[in-house]
Amino acid sequence: MMDQVKIVGAVINQRKFMLLVVILTLLPGTKQIRPKLLSKCYAKSKNPIECNPEFENVALKKRVEVSETCGLEGREPFCRLVEEENTVSRVCDVCEATGRRSHPASYLTDINNKHNLTYWQSRTFQSGEDQNREVELTISFEKEYEISYIYMQFYSPRPAAMVIYKSMNHGRTWVPYQYYAENCLRRFHKPYKREANETNEQEVLCSEDFNSLYPFSLGALVFNPKDGRPSEDDFEHSFILQNWVTATDIKIVLAGLHDIPRNPTTLSRISRESRSAIEARQGRRRLTEIPRGGVTRGGRAVATRASKTELRHTGVRVSGGTDILVSNPGATSTPYSFGSSSYYAINDISIGGVCKCNGHADRCIKKKGKMVCDCKHKTTGPNCETCKAFHKDRPPKRATKTNANECIACNCNMHAKRCRFSADLFEKSGGTSGGVCVKCRHNTHGRYCHKCKPGFYRNNKTKSMSNRRACRRIPVVTGATTARPACPRTCSSSKAVRIPPAKYCKMEYAVMVRVTGKIKIGRRTSITYQVLRVFKRGAMRLKKKEMIDIQVRDRVLQCLCPRLRVNRTYLLLGKYARSDGNLRMTIDKNSVIISWLNKYKKMLRRVAKRARKRSKC
Repeated sequence: MMDQVKIVGAVINQRKFMLLVVILTLLPGTKQIRPKLLSKCYAKSKNPIECNPEFENVALKKRVEVSETCGLEGREPFCRLVEEENTVSRVCDVCEATGRRSHPASYLTDINNKHNLTYWQSRTFQSGEDQNREVELTISFEKEYEISYIYMQFYSPRPAAMVIYKSMNHGRTWVPYQYYAENCLRRFHKPYKREANETNEQEVLCSEDFNSLYPFSLGALVFNPKDGRPSEDDFEHSFILQNWVTATDIKIVLAGLHDIPRNPTTLSRISRESRSAIEARQGRRRLTEIPRGGVTRGGRAVATRASKTELRHTGVRVSGGTDILVSNPGATSTPYSFGSSSYYAINDISIGGVCKCNGHADRCIKKKGKMVCDCKHKTTGPNCETCKAFHKDRPPKRATKTNANECIACNCNMHAKRCRFSADLFEKSGGTSGGVCVKCRHNTHGRYCHKCKPGFYRNNKTKSMSNRRACRRIPVVTGATTARPACPRTCSSSKAVRIPPAKYCKMEYAVMVRVTGKIKIGRRTSITYQVLRVFKRGAMRLKKKEMIDIQVRDRVLQCLCPRLRVNRTYLLLGKYARSDGNLRMTIDKNSVIISWLNKYKKMLRRVAKRARKRSKC
């Protein structure tokens, strides 16, 4: 009995504990005990894997910019075609700017309810008006998306001609995406094609599949950007097709109306013939649902339920421009001429796709007011299209099912925070490494920050190259330790400097340099220069900012005028020494060294110009 009591008590305590955990998890101040959500971009083993945001209807509740809407300039009468029991009639109504008879653009992308259809409607085309007048509908996604399909359901007959455009730069430029027409060659001067040319993955096609007059309502149009493309089955490896399905905005241009017969008998015949053809092609499967919004009696149009209290018909068959009355309570009856069914009406636009993240993010988020990918795999950018600043050892690539293509960190021996990618080095390495370190710190330089800067040396005995103080400064020689030799000349304090053209011709190089370091090596002194400007280079290819070490004999160095000092700038003219077939700069008793002044630029130009006129220079 006591054991049973203990067991029951333990169970109760366990339930209390679980309830407490749930309560604490929900409290706003206890975020630290909430379980961390695992990213879909990493497997349980923490290895990177391909990931993408959820598939969605990109157009849902998005704002649609339209070039026109019915009823905005006053009450606008119209009639729609209704099919019932193999009979087609016109049911007439009025479009208004607001209220339950309005048909704004917001109805294009709202939640579609087949029991209570809402739809956008254009202005009614009047008799004699151009039936090819274009009406534009534009949807912006705020970011790049990869489009899988564009679906439209029309409340009116589908247009006789239509063009879909796409933009990849937020509407600044547009390119055609797909053409639709009853006759592509006559309307757009393009052949009717269902498949793109193998040599042109992004060929714009023209379709004749969705532009017949029938059905009179609820006819659909579906466009899949990948259909008929050569790389359709290899999408993840085809950059061209990936680019083809990418868009930031979609523009739909309704470019032509059908010539609708006014005789109901003719419409009924069109209905029967079209339905028979559809049933023959699709095995009697119904393509669209027949609308039940209107009721007809022997070809007579009767008011819909929504307009019963305000719209009264004379009871005459509506087969042309029959005059009927629109009556409002408390207002005078106004005559309208009904019979026009020439307008566009769309009850749904759906655009299926995913936020473009190149396989490196599982969601898109708002950041500083803009939609961007929540990038993983060491990637960055609005579409995860580039690698982070220190992970550019190989080029950024789209993730695939077999390879996440995570960006790789550069090898900079802990001396740099950024690197750049070199396609040339990547190719020379056989596609293994292309990173070059940028702004090496701790007195290092080189592709991997693996060498000490001029004027520093590596302490190999105690420090590894990845140590922050691996490079030590070379001590600067401040004075000679031996007696000064007799110099053939003395340094003058005069600032007047003159270089004869003949002497300039004899010199093989003329450069502006800065002394960055000096170190004594036996009877010589190694002087490190940084080249700041090249006036004459001769046979040796000198580059700006290049670091050069020149060893000078002590007896020559001590007789130089002026005395070379670290961090000072000089004009240096001299000759090259040749050994083992290589050239190197030298400083000897015949070299010219002058403390640099900016006015020497003009002087050197004049000397060089005069020297070029000499036949032996």
